[in-house]
Amino acid sequence: MDAVGLTVLLKELEDDCTVIRGAAQKAQLRLSESAEGRLEACAYELARLYNTLEKMLERICHSFENHFDKQGDYHKSGMVRRFRRTDQGRARVDVRRRLKH
Repeated sequence: MDAVGLTVLLKELEDDCTVIRGAAQKAQLRLSESAEGRLEACAYELARLYNTLEKMLERICHSFENHFDKQGDYHKSGMVRRFRRTDQGRARVDVRRRLKH
């Protein structure tokens, strides 16, 4: 990676860290509130934090030419591996494969 590419990557990662920090602070704030729906609001912020972190890691891999065959397929492949451990799980995976996403 050249110097310009590294500078751009670092700036993007800094911006992502700002988003993550904000999401963590908002999640903490939502938990301290007594309003109805506070847990859902906290969960939303945690999901935002997780998704941003996931994209950061993906960006780092792509920047250093460690490419994935499929982007964003981590969760599906993990679920398939877990369900295959049992006969009952295997049946559920087969049903999910037939569904169109």
